Amino acid sequence: LSSGINAEYGGTQGPAPCARHCVGTSNVNRDYGYWHGSISSKFISVYVDISDCGFVSRPLVTCSLEAQGNFSVSRVLGGSAPVDVTEEKFHVYLLGYAKSHGWDYAGYPTIDFAKANDWAINWSAVGYTC
Repeated sequence: LSSGINAEYGGTQGPAPCARHCVGTSNVNRDYGYWHGSISSKFISVYVDISDCGFVSRPLVTCSLEAQGNFSVSRVLGGSAPVDVTEEKFHVYLLGYAKSHGWDYAGYPTIDFAKANDWAINWSAVGYTC
């Protein structure tokens, strides 16, 4: 990351040899224990463990929601908004469906629906290991 990329986020910038770019995915069918939701909660929370990346301070995290099949995740709110980011984890809250032209349903996501459509959070984290 010595080529001009600044990975400073919530702390001080580390030395270039310590910079790390770490990527991964959390799939509802493979990592089910990290995906939580219920009808009463009206959202799905996804816990993503990034501790294997070895960051020593909070990294810069980006993420996106992916699905297989015919369902467009572009209407799901929250899929690209990591929160509670630390050097070891972050959360994503899938909050519901946005109404759009020709599609009036604005309900709430369920774990069963996420599993049926093989939802996954793809993520990228940039930070320092020393």
